Amino acid sequence: MSDDEEFLKELREGFLQESIDLLGRVEGLSLQLEKNPENIEVFEELTRLAHNLKGSGKAVGFVEIATLAHGVEDYILAIKHKSIPNIPENLSFLFHCLDTLKKSVEVLSVHPTQALQHESLVRELENRVQSASSPPAHLAIHPEHADPREVSPVKASRLENASFRVPKAKLDFLLEAFGEQVILQSVLDQCKDDLVNHRDLLIKTIAQMNKLTLELQNHALSLTMVNMKITFTKLERAVRDAANLCKKEVDFTCGGETTEIDKTMIEALSDPLTHMVRNAVDHGLEDPHQRVQLGKSSLGRVHVEAKRVGGQFWLEVSDDGRGLDPEKLRRKAIERGIVSPEKASQMSDSESYRLIFSNGFSTKDTVSEISGRGVGMNVVEESIQRLKGQVELESRLGRGMTIRIKLPLTLAIFNGAVVRVDRTRFVIPNSDIDEISRIRSADWSSWVTTGKNRSTIRIRNELFDVIDLRRCLSRTTHSRDFDSKDVPALLTRKNGNRAYLIDEIIGVQKIVQKPLSDEIKSRRGYVAATLLGDGTPGIVLNLGDLADGYSDFLVNSRAA
Repeated sequence: MSDDEEFLKELREGFLQESIDLLGRVEGLSLQLEKNPENIEVFEELTRLAHNLKGSGKAVGFVEIATLAHGVEDYILAIKHKSIPNIPENLSFLFHCLDTLKKSVEVLSVHPTQALQHESLVRELENRVQSASSPPAHLAIHPEHADPREVSPVKASRLENASFRVPKAKLDFLLEAFGEQVILQSVLDQCKDDLVNHRDLLIKTIAQMNKLTLELQNHALSLTMVNMKITFTKLERAVRDAANLCKKEVDFTCGGETTEIDKTMIEALSDPLTHMVRNAVDHGLEDPHQRVQLGKSSLGRVHVEAKRVGGQFWLEVSDDGRGLDPEKLRRKAIERGIVSPEKASQMSDSESYRLIFSNGFSTKDTVSEISGRGVGMNVVEESIQRLKGQVELESRLGRGMTIRIKLPLTLAIFNGAVVRVDRTRFVIPNSDIDEISRIRSADWSSWVTTGKNRSTIRIRNELFDVIDLRRCLSRTTHSRDFDSKDVPALLTRKNGNRAYLIDEIIGVQKIVQKPLSDEIKSRRGYVAATLLGDGTPGIVLNLGDLADGYSDFLVNSRAA
């Protein structure tokens, strides 16, 4: 490759990365424009965006991008200057054109030489601008109608070739910190030959090294961490489009916008989350007149929440619609040959809910542009499993449902309590623990039996379910001698008061999560692996997952 060719390649890579960043604002701008079609500032920003793509694309040889951006710029100006009516049909067509630009840039970021077929769309833009009239309703194109021959899905390939824009200030800090680390390392090298006389210097240097290492960890992690705000904006757009197609009224809300997660993981979650919110609108929410008949508001609600729980990243998609009908799910599964009638008759409601993740399963009798093909939720579950996560369902018939995605925080650093259960050490995220206590032998006199395999203990006028982690983790069959000594316990108040009995609190330290091995990753409650301060491996636990559904882990006698 000649120097000129190498230079052009670098220019094109820079253009594509900048274009992806620019077009990342399209979703938010489109929604602003839909809420306020007369927002001149949004029109001006969209015009600048299209103009930049037109000029820069032509300069680096991406003629197809430049030509389409030119047509989009003219169309935006025509709407802004009122020569084309500012009506929903025309705005939907504009959104489609912007989406096509975005997807085309994504294609070129992976396959720079791929030919793009925009001729029909460019002609449509030209015709609309020239005629300066509103198009028939059937010509209003929605983003989900894009011709798959014009742009192809490239998200998986983009993840493999991902690049990030990092603020210069962060890079400057890393370089400066690395220089300081080299100096501290030199001091340690000089001290190693005479540890006794250099004791004070060693202690000071190690303290400086610990502080610097923590700063490096935080900055290194922040390089690829982004918050959920842009993703939530995209989901709002997906809900809006689905609601228009289904002719439903939907109020979309979200929480946890500032929660951060690795950027590559967000990109991998984009399609599953989009499918989930569209499903919530199409499958979950009733039609407006049905909702009114049921005593509900005609305005359906879809809520997306991001949060960190117990060293994990959780995403929840909830709606206040019809919920899942287990009987209907079993009947549909039998009709589609997914389960036999005998097996269906033995399934619990919770097991029936999981049928929606079966390949080929759908409760829709007819195929629509959104659903009915039996392809969707099974792909969602597979995508989450590839990220070493899991999907949970909660449903109330007639009240709505919640789909919860639980993901590990890859290389996340958090404070954790190192505890010993029998002879094995485990890590509990500090966020899971409300209080560390010692249950004195005298406290067992307040033991209360509340049912089979279920007992509680009163601690400072609060009742706690007693859960012995020895039994929960199957580390030993030895019974505890509750009468002769105090027992350390971890107290939590999430999802009810619980007291988790352990054998020893070893300490608190910074924990770096690592993926679990295939042999143990399926064990309930095991979240991640880590290396402890002495270099030995440890397991990060989720206390809630460990105890939920396992009544045998609840202490039911003082000799348990």
